[in-house]
Amino acid sequence: RYGGEEFMALLPGLTLPAGANRIEALRLAVRAGPVDIGDQRTLAVTASFGAVMFSPRSPASPTELLRRADEALYRSKHEGRDRVSYAGGELVPSPC
Repeated sequence: RYGGEEFMALLPGLTLPAGANRIEALRLAVRAGPVDIGDQRTLAVTASFGAVMFSPRSPASPTELLRRADEALYRSKHEGRDRVSYAGGELVPSPC
């Protein structure tokens, strides 16, 4: 847990397309079905993601990586939620 409603995951050793597929699978798993909250009530849950890729060829500090991921997260929220946004300049193919 990184913040009140924010979680962080590190996905080492993945290519950008493989990481994009992993994040999209997680987003779909979160929204796959309603959550039972008792008293025969359910709650639909979705998640917005902000992602950044680290490359030793273009090093950035941990603070910079978190800032870029946070900006991408808020872009996801601003653009309608329940989506994945990537830090600027990263081209990501559509997940398979």
